[in-house]
Amino acid sequence: MNIKIQAVHFTPSEALSDRITRKLNKHFGHYPYIKDALVFLKVQENEPELKQIMEIRLRVPRAEFFAKTKDVNFYVALDENINKLRRQLEKYKQKVYANP
Repeated sequence: MNIKIQAVHFTPSEALSDRITRKLNKHFGHYPYIKDALVFLKVQENEPELKQIMEIRLRVPRAEFFAKTKDVNFYVALDENINKLRRQLEKYKQKVYANP
C-alpha cells in the first residue's frame, strides 16, 4: 500500500508521519485490494477548540473510502478515522462477497 501524507501550511513531525504510516499499515496493509492511502492534515487557526483536521482517503478498485475528523490533536483524529474506515471496509467486504 502506497501512503502519501500532505500537510497544508505546515510540516508534520517525524513522529506523526511514522505513527500514521504504522497505523495504516497495521490496520489496512493486509488488504490486497487497497492500492493507496492519501492523508491530508490541516490546522484551522480561526477555530477555538477543534482546530486540527485529518482526512484519509483509501482507494480500492471501483470504490473509494473517505473519513474526516476534527479534533484537538492529530493522534486522536487518526484513531477516529481508522475506526470510520474499518466500518466502511467491512460493509464493502460484505457487499462484494455476498454478491460475487
